[in-house]
Amino acid sequence: MEKQVFKTRTAKIWTRSDGISIQEFFENIEVNLSDLKEIIKIAKKHFNKENLILVDISKGQSISYEAREFLKSKEASMNVKAVAYKTISKTNRIIGNFLTYVNKPDYPTKLFTNEEKAIKWLLKHKAKNIS
Repeated sequence: MEKQVFKTRTAKIWTRSDGISIQEFFENIEVNLSDLKEIIKIAKKHFNKENLILVDISKGQSISYEAREFLKSKEASMNVKAVAYKTISKTNRIIGNFLTYVNKPDYPTKLFTNEEKAIKWLLKHKAKNIS
């Protein structure tokens, strides 16, 4: 079966055969609140009810303050088990880990420079129940 890929102004979104949802953001784009709400709406309608999400932010994206705040909301975090962020820079990973700590959502998050390690980390959360 061919995977269904959705495109928004800011990203491509699809689910892998192992159930991990991929959100691959386009190059040098700022994600605002309406962009994020559109992505979440697509994910809730078309993907797993208990999401493991890999967000590829390796192409130089930024996210507005309002969008970051929204990520902490019940609406954004409903049915999310864990989110891994993929970046190519170790410096960005350090900054991202700090920002994730400051804007801590209700689900586990971690930044990676290696996609395989991110996938393995996400799959460890597959069997955990959402609280």
